[in-house]
Amino acid sequence: MQQATLQHRRTVNAKITKSMFILVNFSFQQYLKSRRFSGEILFDIKNRTLKLRVTPPVTSNIEGAIDSTKSLSGGERSFTTVTFLLALWTCVDHPFIILDEYDVFTDELCREYMNRLLVQECAKKRRQYTFLTPLEQNINCDNNGKIHKLSDP
Repeated sequence: MQQATLQHRRTVNAKITKSMFILVNFSFQQYLKSRRFSGEILFDIKNRTLKLRVTPPVTSNIEGAIDSTKSLSGGERSFTTVTFLLALWTCVDHPFIILDEYDVFTDELCREYMNRLLVQECAKKRRQYTFLTPLEQNINCDNNGKIHKLSDP
């Protein structure tokens, strides 16, 4: 009886894990599409690893294009990291989320995309988000948030 119950739990756990992987991968792809990137998350359950494959829009139609995150610029890597975090947040529920210097290596356009995605995420869920950045930001939070700017040291 205990073996059957244990096997049932393992089966259910495997199904939940697979569903979470599908949801995170789908969310990751949707967030990437906001900037016309393509990509996927490759989960290896046996080795407990994951790999991000991301292709920027410039190279998405080129056969054999490099899709490693190592080939991305600093801003593209930051954008990919933020989209990965947003995808993970679809499956986890925490009351507080903090990102520190998420946009340091980005250009203005990439920063705008990331900020827009983060503000949209803030509007969707009732959590307390804290984003720390040393850069000047032009973010419109409406009534969903408050921006605090520290004075220069």
